[in-house]
Amino acid sequence: MAAALMAYTSALTQQQCTTNGGVFAATKCYTFTGNAKTSSTVVTPIAVDTCPGKCGIDGICATDAQKADCDANKPLDKQELCSNLEGSFANGICYSYSGEVEDAAGAVVADAASCDGGCAIDGICATDAQEADCEAQSIATRCPSPGLFLNAADCYLLEGTIQVSGAAKDVTTCPGGCALDGACVAVGDSADCEAVKIIAAEEEASGSGMGLILAIVGVLSAIAIAILVYCFCCKSKNDDDFGKVGADGSAE
Repeated sequence: MAAALMAYTSALTQQQCTTNGGVFAATKCYTFTGNAKTSSTVVTPIAVDTCPGKCGIDGICATDAQKADCDANKPLDKQELCSNLEGSFANGICYSYSGEVEDAAGAVVADAASCDGGCAIDGICATDAQEADCEAQSIATRCPSPGLFLNAADCYLLEGTIQVSGAAKDVTTCPGGCALDGACVAVGDSADCEAVKIIAAEEEASGSGMGLILAIVGVLSAIAIAILVYCFCCKSKNDDDFGKVGADGSAE
């Protein structure tokens, strides 16, 4: 009876936690919105995003020491999920162009690109009528090369030009050193540009490394083919010639 009562209480606590937008893990309820008390003895609550640990644990503000625990249990928001899907996030909607999605009936579709509309909208295949919407929100449309699309919504430009007051402006002369969504980044946000430059360099290095690997594989494949051709062609011809030589060393 006691075990059943404890199980019921735990289930009820979990339901209350998730109903209030929290995350229930390891018998604790983590909340990332709303309010929490600063301690078990202080009745007046404060916003959880002002707590030292940036969340509430069982209704109590998390401490600095508990911040890692909060971070580990924080749910991804919709934009983060969209970014993980390499999608495009706009107006609260995630447009994805690859990966497994569902059709309107709930059946699994292997690739979002094969949907009638050419993408999936919030995980559901877009229809023919939504094709223009898919095209308008695609990464290629929102952030054409050489732009770098990050966080499923931000188009950074590290080189090239943008239009400022009707005139072309080199983005490297922007106060922050780059442009975001077609506008110069302010000098106060130059750290964002520097961070994007690091990401771009890492992606370029990764691409170069893959190119080198493919080149090496190509060379090794060519060598292997050459060896096979020799073994099955030239060597067999030499064997035939050897068979024609008599015991005295003269050709038969």
